[in-house]
Amino acid sequence: MRPCRFVVMSFLLLFPFALGFAQKSIDIEEIRRLVLYFEIGAGSEFTTQQQSLLYESLLSNLSNASEKVALLESRDERVPLDDQEKTSAAENIGADSWLHLVVSGNFESIGIQARCLDLLNGIIAFELDLEKEIIRGTRELGLLMWREVEDAVGDYFDRALNMENRIGDLTFQALPGTRIQGIGRGRLKTTEQGIATAQVALPSTIPFRATKPGYFPVEGQVYVDQTEKVISLEQELAARIALNVYLHNMSYPGFDLMYFFIPDTLFGRVGFLTYLVGFVLDDGDEESGSVFTGHTLNNFSLSLGFFFSDPDRPFRPYFALGAAWRLVTANGYWGLEPVAPFAAQPVLGWEYARSQKIKIFAEYAPYFYWVPERYLFDLSLPPDRDLAFLFIPRRDDLVDWAWVWEILVFNVGVRIRL
Repeated sequence: MRPCRFVVMSFLLLFPFALGFAQKSIDIEEIRRLVLYFEIGAGSEFTTQQQSLLYESLLSNLSNASEKVALLESRDERVPLDDQEKTSAAENIGADSWLHLVVSGNFESIGIQARCLDLLNGIIAFELDLEKEIIRGTRELGLLMWREVEDAVGDYFDRALNMENRIGDLTFQALPGTRIQGIGRGRLKTTEQGIATAQVALPSTIPFRATKPGYFPVEGQVYVDQTEKVISLEQELAARIALNVYLHNMSYPGFDLMYFFIPDTLFGRVGFLTYLVGFVLDDGDEESGSVFTGHTLNNFSLSLGFFFSDPDRPFRPYFALGAAWRLVTANGYWGLEPVAPFAAQPVLGWEYARSQKIKIFAEYAPYFYWVPERYLFDLSLPPDRDLAFLFIPRRDDLVDWAWVWEILVFNVGVRIRL
């Protein structure tokens, strides 16, 4: 066989296979990846077996919803709390969309809430709120229970891949430097003129979250059905000053004044804690029968700290690092405590609230006392000091000085934004 004829025959034989592989590659690229977040609502009355039936039947139906969708299961049993966390978790496993479905009630009356977000276009694909009556068997789970959810998934993703999308410009007007999340996979940032523009599919409902240090975040949704749409955001300045009132180890009163260099984010704190008056549930003195106690000692403190999360979060952890000076106010002597006048104080705390005005907080705030003469400090401690105090270095024959770690130090109180 001539070489030329051999080449032609080989091409004709391999061409269908090459075309098939090419078509397969194109199909693979068109498939969307949808991750499912399944949740049983609070107060529901499903047994463990019924929950499994619901989940397995849902997986079966969604797997057949569309050839354009590959269904993924969430790796974490806990459903992420908000849209931002759901989106991050979906991106971590390579998904480009997610479906959050909440089932509530019991097998006689079932409520279904479904919400699907398309990450590629940054839009809400669909939202459903359904009620299903009496499920008599597993057959109805497949035929009736998930029909609307299956149809919604199939309709949206078939349309999203096959239709020619219209594109529009969505413009946000906000303070310069504001970051806007939720618009597709990217993150917008407003310019010095306070403008940020992104292209979005039309029509679409787009969730967003706008943040700027020192201001309360702005969250919302915007429906875009025009080629140009402008949204103006009203951003509220966060708190500059706060007052703390607390109990030290549930016994002694303390007061702090906080000033936020970056509102509600970076702060300095001046504090005063007094041991002059306090109360204890058991003071070890059975004869006195009093729950009140007092010592001629006060702590004056300074610290600098920051919050780890945004001002609108209900739980906000924070950290501060500071120092405390111990002041004696006894008859005949006012001044620094002579044995351990100074202490370093790291603070790890959290605050919780549903409002921005008043919050409760709890802190772990141990003292690290600087002790020039360790044996004097040792003599001033009660016999059970090993439960609460740790000398560094441990051995007293190494050096005369020491750092003493007071381990069990907690503050619980109320924080008022002024």
